[in-house]
Amino acid sequence: MTDTTMNSSDSLSTPTAEPAPPSFAEIRSALRQLPEIRTNLSPAAFLSVADAASKAGKLPGFEKTPGYFSTLLFGAPFDRVMETTATSVDGSTTVKFAARLLWKMPLIFIVLIVFSIWPGVTLTHSLLRTYFPSYTIQTWWWYLPLTILPLPWYIKKTVIKSEASCLLSAMENIALLAERSGGEVIEKK
Repeated sequence: MTDTTMNSSDSLSTPTAEPAPPSFAEIRSALRQLPEIRTNLSPAAFLSVADAASKAGKLPGFEKTPGYFSTLLFGAPFDRVMETTATSVDGSTTVKFAARLLWKMPLIFIVLIVFSIWPGVTLTHSLLRTYFPSYTIQTWWWYLPLTILPLPWYIKKTVIKSEASCLLSAMENIALLAERSGGEVIEKK
């Protein structure tokens, strides 16, 4: 007969604590203080590296700008653009990054929310009156609180998700540029 007993250490494993996800304030702060890249390339050579990366499909929305260049940061549903500037001192180049919100989608969200609430009131009222002729309540009394009160939580959740996605996209772009230029990523403090 075989021994089927187990050691207590075999059957129980110590759970590893996962780090807590970053807070909204930490994500927002990190997005406002993106790291820099320091490289031995000249600004023109670094721009060539970024251009080559964009042609390889690695930097979405790459565009040369009067400041230097910009790329898109995907943050479904609210995308951003990452703008760069470069300064050259003592043979090394420092490339700085800044993320700026593209206002098209937030404005579309606002317009859709504003212009969909009241038609919903009239449509719901009409539907209720059609199927329940004895329905006499003013629909807006319950419909407006039901649709407007959850909006702050929905908007906050959407903004957090969007900024976290943009931060991830920015960090990937910065790491890619640092790797391709032979530079180092310098965190801001």
